[in-house]
Amino acid sequence: MGVFFNKRELGDLNFSLKREWLDTNGIGGYALSTISGVNTRKYHSWFAVELRELGGRHSLLSKVGATLETEDGMLFELDSNKYPFVFQPHGYSKIARFDSDLFPKTLYQIDNEGKSLLLEQSLMLVHKKNMLLLQYSLNEDSRVDTSGDKGSKGRKCTLKLFPLLSYRGIHTLTKANCDLNVRSYYDEDSIAKSKGNKIVKLAPYYSMPELYIDSDEKLDYFPSPAWHYNMEYIEENNRGFDYQEDLYRPGIFEKEMRVGDSILISFSLEKPVSYERDSLKTIWNEELNRRKALKESIRTTKLTKATKTISEALSEALIALKTSARQFLVEHQNGNTSIVAGYPWFGEWGRDTMISIPGITIHGPNPKEALRILESYAKYIKDGVIPNYLPERDGYTPAYNSVDASLWFFYAIQEYYIRCTSTSDHHEVKVKLKTAMWEIIRCYLERKNPFAELKENGLIWAGDANTQLTWMDARVDDRAVTPRYGFAVEINALWYNALSFYLELFASDDKLIENEIKRVIKKIEESFIELFYNKRLCYLADVVNEHGQDLSLRPNQIFAVSLPYTPLKCNKDIMKSVVEVVKEKLLTPYGLRTLSPDDPRFCPRYEGGSRERDGSYHQGTVWPWPIYHFTEAYLRVADADNKKSAADYLYKYFESLVTDALRDHGINSVAEIYDGASPYRANGCPFQAWSVAEVIRTYELLSSIRR
Repeated sequence: MGVFFNKRELGDLNFSLKREWLDTNGIGGYALSTISGVNTRKYHSWFAVELRELGGRHSLLSKVGATLETEDGMLFELDSNKYPFVFQPHGYSKIARFDSDLFPKTLYQIDNEGKSLLLEQSLMLVHKKNMLLLQYSLNEDSRVDTSGDKGSKGRKCTLKLFPLLSYRGIHTLTKANCDLNVRSYYDEDSIAKSKGNKIVKLAPYYSMPELYIDSDEKLDYFPSPAWHYNMEYIEENNRGFDYQEDLYRPGIFEKEMRVGDSILISFSLEKPVSYERDSLKTIWNEELNRRKALKESIRTTKLTKATKTISEALSEALIALKTSARQFLVEHQNGNTSIVAGYPWFGEWGRDTMISIPGITIHGPNPKEALRILESYAKYIKDGVIPNYLPERDGYTPAYNSVDASLWFFYAIQEYYIRCTSTSDHHEVKVKLKTAMWEIIRCYLERKNPFAELKENGLIWAGDANTQLTWMDARVDDRAVTPRYGFAVEINALWYNALSFYLELFASDDKLIENEIKRVIKKIEESFIELFYNKRLCYLADVVNEHGQDLSLRPNQIFAVSLPYTPLKCNKDIMKSVVEVVKEKLLTPYGLRTLSPDDPRFCPRYEGGSRERDGSYHQGTVWPWPIYHFTEAYLRVADADNKKSAADYLYKYFESLVTDALRDHGINSVAEIYDGASPYRANGCPFQAWSVAEVIRTYELLSSIRR
């Protein structure tokens, strides 16, 4: 069973406005809102699609409002919106239940003259299609005595639906304008004679795609164009952005319903080509069966088998998490496969994708997806650099402003190589990815990487005072909040791991290359500890540059312990001291702080406008994604006899991140960040790929130790 919420929770706006659901279509589109039905972000949309010809994701259908009118003339408004100083209507007060097992489902309870009607609203995006399916079903509450109601099932109700169109990029807002085409069209070629209704076509703007609205039952349409003014998005206001929008209503759909009736409605960019009565039902059932099969396949993965060692509640939560992890995968018409870094506002980021690949694909039902993603990014390597993000518009150039994405590329391949152990899998990696791997290393060795330079000590110096090339890349007033140019600790740990892994795979292929890589590895081993380790504080400097060691206590040093190949391999005492310091000062139940609370720059809360939020982004804010590497490091330094107890400790310590977090912020997901101080409020992007991926890997690792 998936996550669900009851009437008391749903009626409390302080609670329900903070819980968001997500559905995706696997080609970049999504549906997203809150469990209350109130859109609180400009990004909230029931039908947002990726339009590569225009650039990026676009919100077409903000939502569909609904009213139910009973036979005796009582009108019940089921929609909820925020306007200046007021919520109107109060449809959220009629929601009896919300759940998201296989798709978002809202149950409205309408009480009228001692009788209780139940209207169920279900929503699904169709996989690999730009199509939204909405289903409404009318029933009676079985707990209410209707024995005195003669023919209660014959009572008629009228369901009225009014789509509210946004038709704009997801990062923007729209206002009432004269450019919008207010006409609605009937597609005369698509008259569904067996149903007696027509397909409605909307074409609001010349430069944007048409929207087709169809149904599996007769659905009356009454064009009645109108603007809904001054919709307010609470979260945008909180974040210091513009937050008021006008939405356009083209008309009203009406359906006469009786208890037991249902209707299925589609919103699609593609003109329907089949008008048989059951065609939409077939699409609905096929999509539903696909989702059921996916969830069942996830139950048979190694993670599920391993979770026999953990509680049933946690096991079910992890299955839900692995199922929702599939929502980050996208495939494009050009054949590229990638991972969306986070919904709703992040795109396809190189660094995030490489870090997310193991948890989302390799530990999922189809590990081969990892190889396809790696091949997709390998095509874009330029001067030894993996792009930091892929363009959202066809024909545009990727952005190359990351020094670590290329090194995480090696780690993702390494994880695939470790987990997929067949001879054919290993051969495929070598054949398909060797060229890309060597190109990255070659550009470092020949000093052709535009962002980094290999120094005589074997270590990589990256960037300058004006660049932000690592994952801690926030800027305020065009100034780096966390300037990390020079020798960054995790960059050089990743560099050592990349060289060692390449040598593992291809040492015998070329003796000259083998000798050169061995020479650089030896230099790193001789210089890494001397450069980074601070004997007085017993931990690694975050960065070393012309100003000396930057001893800001940050989590980046943990990668020097956790990676498969580490330059600290011969000094377990240093590895232990690093882990202990990170555990004492940075570890929280929701991830690792980005700065020690003892530091005067520490920011306990992530809040305020964009300037304040960017200023605290990596200055104490907790990030969940490094927990896998902390877990790996913590278990690595544990004595052999204590590994199981160490795993037991972390299993209990991080449990709330799975069981509680799945009901907080983004449902069935893990947030991008959390406050640096208790109670560790979820924040940032509500559905974050690498957070989900690394929580999955963490519990698979812990489960394997606890078996």
